[in-house]
Amino acid sequence: MATSTRSQYLFSTLLPATALLVSGCFSDSVKSTGPSTGDSNSSAAMYAQASPNSDSIPDTQTRVKFKATKPLQCKDASVTSAVIQIVEISFLKNDGTQINILTGPQSVDLMSLDTQIVAVLGDSLIPVGTYDAIRITVGDNNYVISNGTQVPLKIPSGQQSGIKLQGPYTLRGGRITEVQLQFDADQSLHAAGPKYILKPTASIVSVASLTLAQEALLRNVLGAYSEQQIQQADYIVQATTSQVTSSTGTLAGGQPMIFTNVTLSNDDVLKGAPGATTQIELMGGSDGSIVVYVPHMPKFDSGDQSVLFLKNYPLGLGLIGKSGGKVIVSQ
Repeated sequence: MATSTRSQYLFSTLLPATALLVSGCFSDSVKSTGPSTGDSNSSAAMYAQASPNSDSIPDTQTRVKFKATKPLQCKDASVTSAVIQIVEISFLKNDGTQINILTGPQSVDLMSLDTQIVAVLGDSLIPVGTYDAIRITVGDNNYVISNGTQVPLKIPSGQQSGIKLQGPYTLRGGRITEVQLQFDADQSLHAAGPKYILKPTASIVSVASLTLAQEALLRNVLGAYSEQQIQQADYIVQATTSQVTSSTGTLAGGQPMIFTNVTLSNDDVLKGAPGATTQIELMGGSDGSIVVYVPHMPKFDSGDQSVLFLKNYPLGLGLIGKSGGKVIVSQ
Protein backbone atom coordinates (compact mmCIF):
# COMPACT_ATOMS: atom_id res chain seq x y z
CA MET A 1 0.00 0.00 0.00
CA ALA A 2 1.27 3.47 -0.78
CA THR A 3 0.18 6.97 0.04
CA SER A 4 -1.23 9.08 -2.75
CA THR A 5 -0.16 12.62 -1.85
CA ARG A 6 2.47 14.24 0.31
CA SER A 7 -0.15 16.10 2.32
CA GLN A 8 -2.17 13.03 3.27
CA TYR A 9 -0.72 12.53 6.74
CA LEU A 10 -1.41 16.12 7.73
CA PHE A 11 -4.92 15.61 6.43
CA SER A 12 -5.37 12.29 8.22
CA THR A 13 -4.28 13.57 11.61
CA LEU A 14 -6.40 16.73 11.47
CA LEU A 15 -9.52 15.22 9.90
CA PRO A 16 -12.41 15.17 12.40
CA ALA A 17 -13.22 11.54 13.17
CA THR A 18 -16.75 10.44 12.35
CA ALA A 19 -16.57 6.74 13.16
CA LEU A 20 -17.57 5.12 16.43
CA LEU A 21 -15.25 5.50 19.44
CA VAL A 22 -12.74 7.66 17.66
CA SER A 23 -11.01 10.27 19.75
CA GLY A 24 -7.65 8.67 18.88
CA CYS A 25 -5.67 11.70 20.12
CA PHE A 26 -2.69 11.00 22.32
CA SER A 27 0.31 12.79 23.72
CA ASP A 28 3.78 11.28 23.58
CA SER A 29 3.20 9.74 26.99
CA VAL A 30 -0.05 7.84 26.66
CA LYS A 31 -1.55 7.06 30.04
CA SER A 32 -3.44 3.87 30.75
CA THR A 33 -7.02 4.21 31.96
CA GLY A 34 -7.94 1.46 34.36
CA PRO A 35 -11.33 -0.24 34.37
CA SER A 36 -14.00 0.43 36.94
CA THR A 37 -15.78 -2.36 38.75
CA GLY A 38 -19.39 -3.28 38.22
CA ASP A 39 -22.03 -5.96 38.05
CA SER A 40 -21.52 -8.35 35.14
CA ASN A 41 -25.10 -7.65 34.08
CA SER A 42 -24.68 -3.89 34.38
CA SER A 43 -24.90 -1.77 31.24
CA ALA A 44 -21.79 0.08 32.42
CA ALA A 45 -19.56 -3.00 32.50
CA MET A 46 -16.08 -2.03 31.35
CA TYR A 47 -13.95 -3.83 28.78
CA ALA A 48 -11.81 -5.48 31.48
CA GLN A 49 -14.76 -7.28 33.04
CA ALA A 50 -14.09 -10.68 34.64
CA SER A 51 -13.29 -13.29 32.01
CA PRO A 52 -11.77 -16.76 31.64
CA ASN A 53 -8.39 -16.91 33.33
CA SER A 54 -5.70 -18.52 31.23
CA ASP A 55 -2.02 -18.00 30.58
CA SER A 56 -2.39 -19.59 27.15
CA ILE A 57 -4.97 -20.43 24.53
CA PRO A 58 -4.77 -23.77 22.69
CA ASP A 59 -4.15 -23.61 18.95
CA THR A 60 -7.45 -25.43 18.48
CA GLN A 61 -9.42 -22.68 20.21
CA THR A 62 -9.90 -18.93 20.17
CA ARG A 63 -11.09 -16.74 23.01
CA VAL A 64 -14.00 -14.64 21.76
CA LYS A 65 -14.68 -11.33 23.45
CA PHE A 66 -18.02 -10.08 22.19
CA LYS A 67 -18.78 -6.42 22.93
CA ALA A 68 -21.49 -3.87 22.25
CA THR A 69 -20.31 -0.38 21.36
CA LYS A 70 -21.69 3.07 20.49
CA PRO A 71 -24.48 4.85 22.38
CA LEU A 72 -27.96 4.73 20.89
CA GLN A 73 -29.05 8.23 19.86
CA CYS A 74 -32.80 8.39 20.41
CA LYS A 75 -34.78 11.21 18.79
CA ASP A 76 -37.38 10.99 21.55
CA ALA A 77 -35.92 13.35 24.15
CA SER A 78 -38.04 11.81 26.92
CA VAL A 79 -36.19 8.48 26.60
CA THR A 80 -33.01 8.29 28.70
CA SER A 81 -32.42 4.53 28.71
CA ALA A 82 -33.11 1.62 26.35
CA VAL A 83 -32.29 -1.67 28.06
CA ILE A 84 -32.33 -4.98 26.20
CA GLN A 85 -31.74 -8.43 27.64
CA ILE A 86 -29.55 -10.72 25.55
CA VAL A 87 -29.92 -14.40 26.37
CA GLU A 88 -27.86 -16.01 23.60
CA ILE A 89 -25.04 -15.13 21.23
CA SER A 90 -24.36 -18.09 18.96
CA PHE A 91 -21.70 -18.68 16.32
CA LEU A 92 -23.27 -20.74 13.54
CA LYS A 93 -22.04 -22.98 10.74
CA ASN A 94 -24.06 -24.15 7.77
CA ASP A 95 -23.55 -27.75 8.90
CA GLY A 96 -25.72 -27.09 11.96
CA THR A 97 -22.93 -26.29 14.43
CA GLN A 98 -24.13 -23.78 17.01
CA ILE A 99 -21.95 -22.49 19.87
CA ASN A 100 -23.39 -20.12 22.46
CA ILE A 101 -20.76 -17.90 24.10
CA LEU A 102 -23.00 -16.54 26.88
CA THR A 103 -22.97 -18.09 30.34
CA GLY A 104 -26.13 -16.26 31.38
CA PRO A 105 -28.44 -13.41 30.34
CA GLN A 106 -26.81 -10.01 29.89
CA SER A 107 -28.70 -6.72 30.09
CA VAL A 108 -27.26 -3.67 28.38
CA ASP A 109 -28.44 -0.08 28.19
CA LEU A 110 -27.82 0.91 24.58
CA MET A 111 -27.85 4.59 25.54
CA SER A 112 -25.15 4.33 28.23
CA LEU A 113 -22.21 3.35 26.03
CA ASP A 114 -19.58 5.96 25.29
CA THR A 115 -16.00 6.24 24.05
CA GLN A 116 -14.53 4.37 27.03
CA ILE A 117 -17.42 2.14 28.10
CA VAL A 118 -18.47 -0.97 26.25
CA ALA A 119 -20.72 -3.81 27.29
CA VAL A 120 -18.94 -7.15 27.44
CA LEU A 121 -21.65 -9.54 26.33
CA GLY A 122 -19.63 -12.73 26.09
CA ASP A 123 -16.13 -14.04 26.79
CA SER A 124 -15.59 -17.69 25.95
CA LEU A 125 -13.23 -20.21 24.39
CA ILE A 126 -14.65 -21.80 21.22
CA PRO A 127 -13.19 -24.02 18.46
CA VAL A 128 -11.31 -22.30 15.67
CA GLY A 129 -12.65 -22.25 12.14
CA THR A 130 -14.88 -20.27 9.84
CA TYR A 131 -18.39 -19.52 11.05
CA ASP A 132 -21.12 -18.53 8.62
CA ALA A 133 -23.19 -16.30 10.89
CA ILE A 134 -23.74 -14.95 14.40
CA ARG A 135 -27.22 -14.95 15.96
CA ILE A 136 -28.26 -12.75 18.88
CA THR A 137 -31.39 -13.77 20.78
CA VAL A 138 -33.07 -11.40 23.22
CA GLY A 139 -35.12 -12.18 26.31
CA ASP A 140 -38.34 -10.60 27.54
CA ASN A 141 -36.90 -8.22 30.16
CA ASN A 142 -36.57 -5.21 27.86
CA TYR A 143 -37.63 -1.66 28.68
CA VAL A 144 -37.02 2.04 28.23
CA ILE A 145 -36.95 4.82 30.79
CA SER A 146 -39.21 7.61 29.54
CA ASN A 147 -39.76 10.71 31.67
CA GLY A 148 -38.34 8.78 34.60
CA THR A 149 -40.79 5.88 34.23
CA GLN A 150 -39.98 2.34 33.13
CA VAL A 151 -41.96 1.44 30.01
CA PRO A 152 -42.04 -2.03 28.36
CA LEU A 153 -39.96 -2.41 25.21
CA LYS A 154 -41.06 -4.91 22.57
CA ILE A 155 -38.53 -6.34 20.11
CA PRO A 156 -40.42 -8.18 17.34
CA SER A 157 -38.89 -11.58 16.44
CA GLY A 158 -36.04 -10.97 18.87
CA GLN A 159 -37.02 -13.95 21.02
CA GLN A 160 -37.82 -16.30 18.13
CA SER A 161 -35.56 -15.86 15.11
CA GLY A 162 -33.19 -13.42 16.82
CA ILE A 163 -30.90 -10.95 15.09
CA LYS A 164 -28.76 -12.74 12.51
CA LEU A 165 -25.43 -11.31 11.32
CA GLN A 166 -24.13 -12.99 8.19
CA GLY A 167 -20.42 -13.81 7.95
CA PRO A 168 -18.15 -15.45 7.23
CA TYR A 169 -16.13 -14.99 10.43
CA THR A 170 -12.76 -16.76 10.51
CA LEU A 171 -11.44 -17.38 14.03
CA ARG A 172 -7.70 -18.09 14.44
CA GLY A 173 -6.26 -20.48 17.00
CA GLY A 174 -4.33 -19.45 20.10
CA ARG A 175 -5.70 -15.92 19.94
CA ILE A 176 -8.16 -13.46 21.41
CA THR A 177 -10.79 -12.51 18.85
CA GLU A 178 -12.41 -9.16 19.66
CA VAL A 179 -15.82 -8.76 18.03
CA GLN A 180 -17.47 -5.34 18.31
CA LEU A 181 -21.21 -5.11 17.74
CA GLN A 182 -23.09 -1.91 16.98
CA PHE A 183 -26.86 -1.45 17.26
CA ASP A 184 -28.29 1.04 14.77
CA ALA A 185 -31.77 1.49 16.11
CA ASP A 186 -32.37 5.23 16.24
CA GLN A 187 -34.82 5.21 13.34
CA SER A 188 -36.86 2.30 14.67
CA LEU A 189 -37.40 3.06 18.37
CA HIS A 190 -40.86 4.54 18.70
CA ALA A 191 -43.81 4.71 21.07
CA ALA A 192 -46.78 2.40 20.45
CA GLY A 193 -49.50 3.07 22.99
CA PRO A 194 -48.41 2.00 26.47
CA LYS A 195 -45.10 0.55 25.26
CA TYR A 196 -42.17 1.16 22.93
CA ILE A 197 -41.18 -0.96 19.94
CA LEU A 198 -37.61 -1.52 18.84
CA LYS A 199 -36.70 -3.11 15.52
CA PRO A 200 -32.92 -3.09 15.88
CA THR A 201 -30.51 -3.21 12.99
CA ALA A 202 -27.20 -4.60 14.19
CA SER A 203 -23.85 -4.87 12.49
CA ILE A 204 -20.38 -6.17 13.29
CA VAL A 205 -18.16 -3.11 13.04
CA SER A 206 -14.85 -4.67 13.97
CA VAL A 207 -13.18 -8.08 14.25
CA ALA A 208 -9.58 -8.17 15.48
CA SER A 209 -7.36 -11.17 16.26
CA LEU A 210 -4.67 -10.63 18.89
CA THR A 211 -2.18 -12.83 20.68
CA LEU A 212 -2.17 -12.67 24.48
CA ALA A 213 1.07 -10.67 24.37
CA GLN A 214 -0.34 -8.19 21.85
CA GLU A 215 -3.50 -7.63 23.86
CA ALA A 216 -1.52 -7.10 27.08
CA LEU A 217 0.78 -4.61 25.33
CA LEU A 218 -2.09 -2.56 23.91
CA ARG A 219 -3.99 -2.53 27.21
CA ASN A 220 -0.88 -1.46 29.12
CA VAL A 221 0.03 1.35 26.71
CA LEU A 222 -3.35 2.60 25.53
CA GLY A 223 -5.66 1.52 28.34
CA ALA A 224 -9.36 1.88 27.54
CA TYR A 225 -8.47 3.85 24.41
CA SER A 226 -7.36 0.62 22.75
CA GLU A 227 -11.10 0.00 22.14
CA GLN A 228 -11.23 3.16 20.05
CA GLN A 229 -8.12 2.32 18.09
CA ILE A 230 -9.22 -1.24 17.33
CA GLN A 231 -12.67 -0.15 16.20
CA GLN A 232 -11.55 2.76 14.04
CA ALA A 233 -8.66 1.06 12.26
CA ASP A 234 -9.15 -0.46 8.83
CA TYR A 235 -5.95 -2.45 9.35
CA ILE A 236 -3.92 -3.42 12.41
CA VAL A 237 -0.51 -4.98 11.86
CA GLN A 238 2.54 -5.92 13.84
CA ALA A 239 5.33 -4.84 11.52
CA THR A 240 9.08 -4.39 11.28
CA THR A 241 10.49 -1.17 9.83
CA SER A 242 12.56 -2.11 6.80
CA GLN A 243 13.38 1.27 5.26
CA VAL A 244 13.22 4.94 6.29
CA THR A 245 13.94 7.71 3.77
CA SER A 246 13.39 11.47 3.56
CA SER A 247 12.05 13.62 0.77
CA THR A 248 10.95 17.21 0.22
CA GLY A 249 7.64 18.44 -1.07
CA THR A 250 4.82 20.86 -0.39
CA LEU A 251 1.63 20.78 1.62
CA ALA A 252 -1.80 21.43 0.10
CA GLY A 253 -1.39 25.17 0.76
CA GLY A 254 1.95 25.31 -1.01
CA GLN A 255 4.14 25.39 2.11
CA PRO A 256 7.45 23.50 1.77
CA MET A 257 7.81 20.43 3.98
CA ILE A 258 10.20 17.57 4.64
CA PHE A 259 8.58 14.14 4.73
CA THR A 260 9.69 10.81 6.19
CA ASN A 261 8.78 7.81 4.07
CA VAL A 262 8.52 4.52 5.96
CA THR A 263 8.31 1.01 4.52
CA LEU A 264 7.41 -1.83 6.88
CA SER A 265 7.16 -5.59 6.54
CA ASN A 266 3.90 -6.88 8.01
CA ASP A 267 4.86 -9.73 10.35
CA ASP A 268 1.37 -10.39 11.71
CA VAL A 269 -2.06 -9.11 10.66
CA LEU A 270 -4.42 -8.41 13.55
CA LYS A 271 -7.23 -6.85 11.53
CA GLY A 272 -8.08 -6.50 7.84
CA ALA A 273 -6.12 -7.71 4.80
CA PRO A 274 -3.41 -5.10 4.16
CA GLY A 275 -0.93 -7.19 2.17
CA ALA A 276 2.70 -8.05 2.86
CA THR A 277 4.05 -4.51 3.31
CA THR A 278 2.88 -1.13 4.54
CA GLN A 279 4.05 2.26 3.29
CA ILE A 280 3.26 5.47 5.13
CA GLU A 281 4.45 9.05 4.81
CA LEU A 282 4.89 11.30 7.84
CA MET A 283 5.35 15.04 8.10
CA GLY A 284 8.75 16.04 9.44
CA GLY A 285 12.24 14.63 9.19
CA SER A 286 15.67 15.71 8.04
CA ASP A 287 17.17 16.65 4.69
CA GLY A 288 20.87 17.32 5.02
CA SER A 289 21.33 20.03 7.64
CA ILE A 290 17.63 20.93 7.70
CA VAL A 291 15.49 19.25 10.36
CA VAL A 292 11.73 19.71 10.70
CA TYR A 293 10.15 18.54 13.95
CA VAL A 294 6.38 17.94 14.10
CA PRO A 295 5.07 17.49 17.68
CA HIS A 296 3.69 14.06 18.58
CA MET A 297 4.60 12.57 15.21
CA PRO A 298 5.92 9.00 15.77
CA LYS A 299 9.54 8.19 14.96
CA PHE A 300 10.58 5.12 12.97
CA ASP A 301 14.04 3.52 12.87
CA SER A 302 15.10 0.60 10.71
CA GLY A 303 14.57 -2.68 12.56
CA ASP A 304 11.92 -1.34 14.93
CA GLN A 305 8.97 -3.64 15.58
CA SER A 306 5.62 -2.05 16.37
CA VAL A 307 1.86 -2.48 16.26
CA LEU A 308 0.30 0.01 13.82
CA PHE A 309 -3.30 1.21 13.65
CA LEU A 310 -3.96 2.22 10.03
CA LYS A 311 -6.90 3.83 8.27
CA ASN A 312 -7.74 4.57 4.65
CA TYR A 313 -8.37 8.32 4.55
CA PRO A 314 -9.68 10.11 1.43
CA LEU A 315 -6.13 11.13 0.50
CA GLY A 316 -4.42 7.85 1.36
CA LEU A 317 -3.32 5.51 4.12
CA GLY A 318 -2.39 7.02 7.50
CA LEU A 319 -1.84 6.23 11.15
CA ILE A 320 -4.67 6.90 13.60
CA GLY A 321 -4.03 9.49 16.29
CA LYS A 322 -0.42 10.44 15.50
CA SER A 323 1.79 8.78 18.15
CA GLY A 324 -1.18 6.73 19.40
CA GLY A 325 -1.22 4.94 16.05
CA LYS A 326 2.12 3.28 16.79
CA VAL A 327 2.77 1.06 19.80
CA ILE A 328 6.39 -0.08 20.09
CA VAL A 329 7.02 -3.80 20.54
CA SER A 330 10.82 -3.69 20.40
CA GLN A 331 13.64 -1.41 19.19
